[in-house]
Amino acid sequence: MAFCRYCGRKLEDGEVCTCQQAQQNQAQAQQAAPQQNVQQAAPQQAAAQPGAAPAVSVQGKQVLDALLKDLIDLVKAPGTSAQGYVRRGDVTVSVIFLLLQGICSAIFALFCIGKINSLIALGGSMTQNIKFSGVGAFFLTLLYTVIFEAILAGLYFAVGKLLGGQLRFQEALSIVSMRSVILVPMILVSCLVFLLNISAGIVFYFCAGALAGVTFLVAGSSGIANLSPNRKVYLNLIVTVVFTLIFLFLGTKLLPSYVPSSLREFFSTDNLMNMLSNM
Repeated sequence: MAFCRYCGRKLEDGEVCTCQQAQQNQAQAQQAAPQQNVQQAAPQQAAAQPGAAPAVSVQGKQVLDALLKDLIDLVKAPGTSAQGYVRRGDVTVSVIFLLLQGICSAIFALFCIGKINSLIALGGSMTQNIKFSGVGAFFLTLLYTVIFEAILAGLYFAVGKLLGGQLRFQEALSIVSMRSVILVPMILVSCLVFLLNISAGIVFYFCAGALAGVTFLVAGSSGIANLSPNRKVYLNLIVTVVFTLIFLFLGTKLLPSYVPSSLREFFSTDNLMNMLSNM
């Protein structure tokens, strides 16, 4: 009777134990496993890298799909879609809507600056140095729009919290972005009206835009949890009044930044006093 000297298994006459071959196969399998894991993980790591085109394209498509879906839902049914949109608090979608409003407002500013410059050009060489900057007006309007949007979101967040509502800042941002959803087409229409009639375009921009914006803000406030309908009325009233006062106050401070430096110097207090003293 024979026994394997490696594993001790009983062997029949003439039988050869295969334990050594099994151990070698197991060792080879263990060595190959890490290499296979590395090979399988390599495509996943490449896809997860920031510069990987497939991952970026898929993510971009998802954001675009969500953006278009929210846009269509909010325009078609703002009253019924607002609650789910606000409580989801999608910051990416909200910021895109806010930036679109800022860009459209900047385009309207370009129309206004173009008309002002065309009137200044009637003065010929005497007024050629006081033309307004269209590029400056574009970026200033975009910047100021973003600032006012942030202030409005902060007001909804703060007042909503004070009135007892459960509200995250992301949700407050979503409420304000609902205003942007309706203001984007309203501003574009204002540009078309402006081309036909300057006064009508400006009135439509401020008056119709304000009414449409407040309407969608009221719809968006329905998404605030644990806030009674009566308190939501006062929430919108308080935010609208305070925001209007802030807008008027800051507007008077920011408006001179659109005026060319040469014109500001001409109408400065010191220059006017010198002109009066020399008369």
